[in-house]
Amino acid sequence: GGGGGGGGDGDLGEGEGSKGGGGDDDSSDFRLVLRPGSVIRIDGEAADLWTHAIPPVTTRRISLTFRLPDDETAEAVRRHTEAQGRHQSERAQRARDKKERKRSAKSLRKQRQGAHEAQESRGESEGAEGGGGGGRSDNE
Repeated sequence: GGGGGGGGDGDLGEGEGSKGGGGDDDSSDFRLVLRPGSVIRIDGEAADLWTHAIPPVTTRRISLTFRLPDDETAEAVRRHTEAQGRHQSERAQRARDKKERKRSAKSLRKQRQGAHEAQESRGESEGAEGGGGGGRSDNE
């Protein structure tokens, strides 16, 4: 068996290529050195059964990992995504409802203000026409 890695910036490290985590009886240890900008895809047996590691580096490195979820995880993600969609729809509907309530309240205030102004206007014209008494005088 071999030890784990240390190595240069592009050094993938020693793959402990045995199927149970790198036992000493397996002679498939290897080291792979990658140049900057390289891409490596590890799948199948190498991803599932072999021990593999990338040693730490002092320079910038981007590492992307893509995995296929098991059925239980995929179902949980689906339920979460659906719930997020429902919550987003509900928030959007609440925002539309709030906007409509504001619009209605503004319209109602304008109607009330118009009715109030019309009533005041009628009150002023009645007062100017009759002088306020309108009935018998005290001299009668």
